[in-house]
Parts: sequence; C-alpha cells; structure tokens
Amino acid sequence: MTLFKKGGQPRAASTFIGHPGLWRTSLATLFVSSVLLGSAAAQDAYPSKAITIVSPFSAGGGTDFLARLLASELGKATGRTVLVENRPGANGMIGSDYVAKARPDGYTLVLGTVGTHGINQAVYDNVPYDTVKDFSPISLIARTPMLVLANPSVKANNVGELIELAKHQSAPMIFSSAGVGSVGHVAGELFAQEAGIELLHAPYKGAAPAAIDLVGGQVPLMFGTPVSTATYVSAGKVKILGVTSAHRSRLVPDVPTLNEQGFKDFDVSTWYGLLAPAGTPPPIVQLLAQKTRTFLADPLIQQQLLQQGLETVGNSPEEFSELIRAEVNKWAKVSIPK
Repeated sequence: MTLFKKGGQPRAASTFIGHPGLWRTSLATLFVSSVLLGSAAAQDAYPSKAITIVSPFSAGGGTDFLARLLASELGKATGRTVLVENRPGANGMIGSDYVAKARPDGYTLVLGTVGTHGINQAVYDNVPYDTVKDFSPISLIARTPMLVLANPSVKANNVGELIELAKHQSAPMIFSSAGVGSVGHVAGELFAQEAGIELLHAPYKGAAPAAIDLVGGQVPLMFGTPVSTATYVSAGKVKILGVTSAHRSRLVPDVPTLNEQGFKDFDVSTWYGLLAPAGTPPPIVQLLAQKTRTFLADPLIQQQLLQQGLETVGNSPEEFSELIRAEVNKWAKVSIPK
C-alpha cells in the first residue's frame, strides 16, 4: 500500500504509521474539512427549520405588532415557520441579551430598537451585552420621529420662540416623556443641551399618561411620537413645534424639522431593526436582509406600517451597522440624568 511520494519514491504505510505526528495532522485536516463542509451545507440549506424572532418587550405593544408582521412576511419569503417570542424586561435588555448569547445560526433573531441598541448603554449601568460587538445587524425595518409638543397655553409657536421663552423663565420648563430612558426622554435632554437651555424631565409610565397631563396643562412640553399624540393634535389640544428627524416626516409633512429651525444635524427617531447574534454566517445575514428588503418594498406593507405611525426603511447590514455605531456614539456624549 502506498500513501505519499517523496523524491519520486513511494512511502509505505508502515513508514506513515510509524510517525504519529503525520496521523494527527491528517486527522485534524479531515476534521476541519468536514466541519467547513457541514457548515457550508447548513448555510446552503438555510432555513431548514423554524426561525424565532424575539420581541424584547411585552405582547400587545408597537414592537410586538412589528415583530408579528415581520414573522408573517419572513415566513412567506422563506417558506418556513417564523415564531415570535416575547422576552420583556429591563427596557428590552433581557430579550436582547438572550439573543446575544444564542447560537449564531440564523434561527434566533431579535427585533431591536434605538433603546436596546442605542440608548441603553448611555442610560443604564451594567448593560449585559455590547451593542456593537455582540450582534450581526440585518436590516433597519422602520422608524418614527419624535415631536416637540406644547400645551396651547405655551406662548411659543416654533422652536425658536420656545428656546427664548425657556431662557427667560425663572425656573426650568418641564417636559414629559414615556419614562426614564425612553426616546422622548433622551430627545428632550439632547434638545436642551443643543439649545443651551435647562429643562426638567417628568417621567411617566408610558406615553398615554404623559400626553394626558400635557393636554391637561400639568406639564407644558412633551417629546412624543406622532401616533401617541395624533388625537390630541387633530383636536387642537396640543400643538407641534417641530419634528426631531433629519428630514420631514411623511406622518407630519407640514411640520418643519429642528434643523430647519436653526439646529445642526439634529436627528432623533424611534427605530426598529432586525439583528442576529454576532458570528452568524454572512450568507445567512445577507439572505435575511434581502428577503426583508423585498417585502418592505411592497406598497401594501408600507401603508400598513404607516397606519401604525411607522415609516418603512429596509437597508443593508452594513448601513444598519453604521447607524448603530452612530447612535451609540451620539448618546454617549449626551448628559442624561438617571
């Protein structure tokens, strides 16, 4: 029996057996090759079983609605069952951490938000995961801006007048939000920092009670989403002074941005995106991103999201990664009282 040739002479099996180092090298090579082939085969067959999207918030909320829509559409696109698993708690950190530590095979995903993957590390100590290092971003799904809202009694009809009013008050003006660490909270803190004024945050347990007290005059200002305040705005019980996104929103197209009113590069939105654990094979990430972008391009899906106060995005993994890094850096520079 001849195994290898060296210098034109065959090497006998007995010679090969007499060198255990050669056996170890050969076996290691075979093992690595089999693992790589198995991994490639698994990727080629993906998905071969049900996929789970973790919603890191309670059932029934806006994140849950979007997670279930994603599950339905991804299921159609992949031909596999896509489940939604709610793992709420700690402002989305429990569910996000669960996915960060999950097997990176494309079968456990998370619907992250600007809170779970942008703000939390600036607001909370000991966040159990690294927003940038522990995830493979797939695609940004949708976003909605914050509105600068005022009670009609406030003698300001735009952001410039509001800033002048705040500068001449003897005490800080109060603004409400959905709670500590909410997008409305940090948007208000960033607004005050950029405007050079002092505002006092009044956290509520949700956007609904925050809006009710704004309407009642208990607080003069609020940073909230269009959908959470639309009823009060249309009834004239609340006025909008500006929108916090970089560009005008399709939800309130007649409202000028803060950048149009003198701010520079002000851009705050509530956003939602799909992520996998870090180390998920790039072909799987790209496949999921492509499937996601395809169904998000459907006008019917876009209209359905718009009715929920969400503007459809659908971008690449690289673009979504860049956004997350930018969000983490932005909020790290803002002084946010805890």
